Amino acid sequence: MVFAYGSGLASSIYGVKLSTDKRPDSPLRKMQQRAEDIKDRLAKRIKITPTEFVKRMKQRELDYGKAPFKPSDDVDTLYPGTYYLVSTDDQHRRIYARKAL
Repeated sequence: MVFAYGSGLASSIYGVKLSTDKRPDSPLRKMQQRAEDIKDRLAKRIKITPTEFVKRMKQRELDYGKAPFKPSDDVDTLYPGTYYLVSTDDQHRRIYARKAL
């Protein structure tokens, strides 16, 4: 069993089933294949200065809860397959898109 405690009163407990099944179509093999490029993916992250990071976080604070709203962030730098917010309408319904794989 795994227990995860969050902030406040949030926590969860769940079971984990371990397997040694290494067939090409096994869940273990699929998870391993997805993790193989992690170092490369981390190396491709865009580096920004702490000042730029603070500026972006401040903008997100100002935009929080706005409706209608359309983010101004550049989606061209997102990793392929990433889901992102396209807009929020006047009733706070969110519309998402996914960057092509």
